[in-house]
Amino acid sequence: MTFKQFLAFATAAKYLNITRASEELHISQPSISKQLRFLQDDYNVKLYYKNTSGGIQLTEHGRILRVHAQKILRELAALRNNLSKAALKVDLKSLAVGGTYSAASNLLPALLREIQKIRPQLQVTLCASSSADIENRILKGTIEIGLISKVSALGRVTVEHYCTHTLIPFVSARHPFARRRDVTIPELLSAPLVLRGKPGSRGVAETVIWEGNWAGTLKG
Repeated sequence: MTFKQFLAFATAAKYLNITRASEELHISQPSISKQLRFLQDDYNVKLYYKNTSGGIQLTEHGRILRVHAQKILRELAALRNNLSKAALKVDLKSLAVGGTYSAASNLLPALLREIQKIRPQLQVTLCASSSADIENRILKGTIEIGLISKVSALGRVTVEHYCTHTLIPFVSARHPFARRRDVTIPELLSAPLVLRGKPGSRGVAETVIWEGNWAGTLKG
């Protein structure tokens, strides 16, 4: 059982609804369902049944797991609270933050201003670079925290989801997609596609589309 599988089940079991779990975790519904299937396969038990109203009904095994899940989540919440209180007691004099070029120009300045309102004596520096470079700087200790758009597959840093972005395809007025409000990934892959990026590089949008692990829609 992975933490992703556990969190997906705990959230779905709390609401008895995969859609509500998807909204709270900011993960697509197919991804939630996939994590739940993996969890059932790991334990070789049936944890829930889907019903016609879009919700789920827990089995006996599912109800047992939900009880333990609630206890574990309470312990994790208490741990997070204690660590947060301990962090506030640390007398930081400086903070080095890194971000990808888009994050460094659009998101981080406002966030850092809020931090300096709380800690006016804190000396904050901001580094703008690629996701890979920001990750390497975190590992080397030259920056404390980073906001990146793509995490390496090596799992070398601790990652917490911050926000999502909508992918928007552009087509001509005569294209069949032009009158659509949204387009699914399989539909997009069935059409000729041009992605912005440097030769030989693979951007976030291309990774999301071609790896096939993000099942959702693109807004038109």
